[in-house]
Formats: sequence, structure tokens, C-alpha cells
Amino acid sequence: MIKNEKEYKFTQELVGEFDKSLASLERDEARKKNDPDGWELIRGSLQCHLDKLKAEVAEYKRLTSHDLHTPIVLKLDDINDFPKF
Repeated sequence: MIKNEKEYKFTQELVGEFDKSLASLERDEARKKNDPDGWELIRGSLQCHLDKLKAEVAEYKRLTSHDLHTPIVLKLDDINDFPKF
């Protein structure tokens, strides 16, 4: 979870780096051809990390742009899900 503006900026930088790494990997035709399984594992890992970082950025933006006078309501289907929030 991003807690402040400094972490937000750093996470934005990480998103950029992961985007570049993923783009570079996509262009690596030799690796795709010679080691398709390894290529797919690396690609999947990069994409997973990138998706998580983007989700954190989106969450931070939602929280920081939220009207402070409006309460945030959490909806739980099960009380055991509470630790996930």
C-alpha cells in the first residue's frame, strides 16, 4: 500500500521501469524462440508485478482524491475477509 507522496512517486518510477522491461522482453524474438517457457515465465512475472503496482497507484489516487467529508464504506461478505482490507 502506498502511504505518502514519496512512495507514490517511487511506485510511478517502478511502473515505468517494469513497462520498459516488459517492452524489451516482448522485442526479444531470439529468447522467445530459444526458450519459450522461460520467456513466458519472465513475462508473466513482470506482468504480475506491473499489475500489482498499477493497482496500488489506482488505490492511492482514489484515496487521495476522495472527499474527506464523505465516509469510506467497506462492504464485507464475510467478517473473515476483513484482514484483506
